Formats: sequence, C-alpha cells, structure tokens
Amino acid sequence: MKLTTKQRKFVEWYVHPEVAGNATEAAVKAGYGGTRRTLSRTGAALLKKAHIAEAIEAKAREITAASDISIESVLRGVKRVLDMATEKEQLPSALKALEMQGKYLAMWTERIEHVRSLEDVSTEEPEDELTRVMERLEPEDKQRLKLALTAEGTTLQ
Repeated sequence: MKLTTKQRKFVEWYVHPEVAGNATEAAVKAGYGGTRRTLSRTGAALLKKAHIAEAIEAKAREITAASDISIESVLRGVKRVLDMATEKEQLPSALKALEMQGKYLAMWTERIEHVRSLEDVSTEEPEDELTRVMERLEPEDKQRLKLALTAEGTTLQ
C-alpha cells in the first residue's frame, strides 16, 4: 500500500534523531493536527498500520546502513570510552553519545516501575469514580465514551 504525503513525513520524522521514535512528535512534525492527546492517538494508530511499520523498518535499516552504526561498533566504542574514562576519569559526553546510538539501535530497554499504595486505591463506587474521570475528559472524548457505554447498555447521568 502506498503512503500518503503525511504518512511518508511521519515515517521520516519517526526515525529522525530529533524525534527519536516519539510517535506523537512525529505526528506533529508530519503536519497532523489536534490536541496532544489526539496527536498521541494518531501516532499510535499510524504505528499499528502494517505498511507504515514496514516503511519505518525499511527507513531505519537504510539510515543504519548509511551511517555505519552497528551493535559491534557501538560496543567497541563503549569499550574504548570506558578504557579512556577509567584512565582519565572523564568523557561523559562521549559515553552519552554512544548510549544514544545504542538506544537508537534498540540495544537497551528502559524499564519503568509503577508502584501503587493502598492510599491510591479508590474506595468510591465505580459509577462515582467514572463520573469523576468523565469530568476531566475533553468534550469529544466524553462523547465517545458515552457512546461506547451506551452500546454496552450502561448509561451515565
């Protein structure tokens, strides 16, 4: 399937170092409009499309091949920097650059731990909690949620 002009721009921005895999930012740079929430959803939806995912993979391979960056070269560089850093006790900027290259190649995975305490657990009735959440939604999102709940046989006041 052929990419539209905006989709092609999204792919180019998604692999661009300035955006570094941020779908929301890539959607902004590609010219998609809307709120940050809408742009986030747009970026996520674009990534789910097979032809766009394939284009991103192809573009990333093309950039990697053209830049002579490989896992081996990054690891060799890290080893050199670590040796020099050990000897001179410096070079944090060089190590950061290599870290970013490795991140671009998806060599490392960031892990985020989510912790909840008992104080975070709601004691509200589900309907009250849902109403409270609805108050914070944007109007178009409220309407979508109401339609989805109505389709399931649930109504809100």
